[in-house]
Amino acid sequence: MIMGTDVQVLYFGILREMYVQAREEHFSLASGATVADLVERIGERHPPFVPIRERIRIAVNEEFAASGHVLSTGDTVALIPRSPEDRTATAS
Repeated sequence: MIMGTDVQVLYFGILREMYVQAREEHFSLASGATVADLVERIGERHPPFVPIRERIRIAVNEEFAASGHVLSTGDTVALIPRSPEDRTATAS
């Protein structure tokens, strides 16, 4: 039996207000899914999110995570808009 990965996603600031219109959502992903896979799924569910996805920071269980970070069932993933000072950095 193939097990999946179920995660909770929290949206903050302008992401919640203008692009996603949700405080939180749950996603079921394939086993071994990464942060990048999750971001892709969020874009599929919320097309307005796609153009701004490079301007966010992502934390998994309250620690910033890179796009290659492998997610586990029960993880809480926070999507946080970058501050104006942080916009020159590349997305996590």
